[in-house]
Amino acid sequence: MSVIKCQSCGASLNFPENAEFVTCPYCNSTNAISGELDQIHADKKEIERLLTRAFLILEDGEFKRADELCEQVLDKDPKNPNAYLAKLMASLRLKKEEQLAERVKPFTDSSFYAKAVRFGNAEMRARLEGYAEESKKFALYSEGCKFLSYSSYEEAAEYFGQVKGYRDSDEKFKECCYSLGCLGMENEKYSIALDCFAKSTGYRDTEAKAGECRRILAEQQEIYEHAQELFKKGDYISARLRFDEISSYKNSANRSKECRKRIYKAGENLMAEGNYIAALEMFEDISYENYRDADSKAEECREKIYWLARDLRNEKKYAEALSLYEQISGYDKADHWANRCRENIFYEARRCDNPVEALKKFESISGFETGYERADAKAQECREKINEIYTRGCEYMAAGDYQNAIYRFRDITGWPDADAKLEECRQKIEADEEKRKVEEEERRQKIYDNACQLMAKKKYREAASEFYSLGSYRDSDAKNNECYEKRMKREFWLSVAKVTAVTIVLILILLYLQH
Repeated sequence: MSVIKCQSCGASLNFPENAEFVTCPYCNSTNAISGELDQIHADKKEIERLLTRAFLILEDGEFKRADELCEQVLDKDPKNPNAYLAKLMASLRLKKEEQLAERVKPFTDSSFYAKAVRFGNAEMRARLEGYAEESKKFALYSEGCKFLSYSSYEEAAEYFGQVKGYRDSDEKFKECCYSLGCLGMENEKYSIALDCFAKSTGYRDTEAKAGECRRILAEQQEIYEHAQELFKKGDYISARLRFDEISSYKNSANRSKECRKRIYKAGENLMAEGNYIAALEMFEDISYENYRDADSKAEECREKIYWLARDLRNEKKYAEALSLYEQISGYDKADHWANRCRENIFYEARRCDNPVEALKKFESISGFETGYERADAKAQECREKINEIYTRGCEYMAAGDYQNAIYRFRDITGWPDADAKLEECRQKIEADEEKRKVEEEERRQKIYDNACQLMAKKKYREAASEFYSLGSYRDSDAKNNECYEKRMKREFWLSVAKVTAVTIVLILILLYLQH
């Protein structure tokens, strides 16, 4: 169908290509179309020429001139969709129609686009709507690339995720997730990193890094459980340190805060008990964070410790006082009095008889110098003396002279192995004494048995002598007395027998003489 204007009223009239006349439905006038048809064909050719020219000069970038040619087309055909398409391209400064698909800013709100879609056929509408859809994807893709260039991986991943399957969006999405995972590892947020690596499967060394995250998370779980155990046991300082190691894991940060509360409370309780050293440790552990008034509490503890150290120093307990002064190094005159304590310990060590004790004292003030003497040099002298005594003791011990070895080892009591050697020597002496007692017991038993045999043979004098030599062994005294009594009794009767025999002999002699 073709269209002409009514010569009477100007209305648009449709007529078939082979018609010669057409009646206006509005004014009933008859219009000849033979001349108009020629003009229509001429206009179509002109429009085609102008549009061809317009699209050609668009390729050359002459956008203003192309727009002017489109206006000429629209003067002849106000509903020409290609003219509106060309004007749309000229307004957007595009050389090719396909470039519509790569527009970042939307163009569907343009009146030229609306009219091109409105007056175009189905194929043209589908093509333009396809460009519009591709343009949206391109815009999202471009935003993702922009954020990716700025290393804003989270935002970039969000845009690439909206256009999955478009160009290399999937690969860039994995790149973003991989980078987020690496950042998570750098920031020790391994759970987040593991989630990111799960979205970038197959990209670079994702699997290896995911495995590393799992390993670290397992270690963090162990640390977390250990921290929980320490917390239950009341070791809040150690628990806080463990929780701080894994501050980004689970609720470790909150648990660490709870530890600080407990540490502060424990410090207050220790202060109330007078245990200022332990309290100071508590307050110093949380003072660096400016936790409540921990700094002032710590200062109060230092003052208390300072006066306690002074009292110990006045009592000449220099080692204990020094230990306290060292706890508050830097406080008031603590360092000055600490040096005075070291000086007194130095002179105590010089007067100490036990070189081991002297060594301990010198070592407790290692590096301290008084006059021309250094504690380190004196400590070395003590070590040399101790080694000399120890060597001499070992020599006596090897020679079996355990008593002299004991004297040497006793002089270095407290030295490694010296106490063990001393005990060994004592055991050796005890063993020798026990052996001597056994031998003595055997010797006495032998004498005792021999004496009993002599006694049984009525050799009371010899038996008594043996029993007498045994002293109070078993019943030797009684046996000795028994032998004496029996010997005396036997001698008595022997003497009686002798007197009787002499008397009888004298009587017999007298009787003989009388006859």
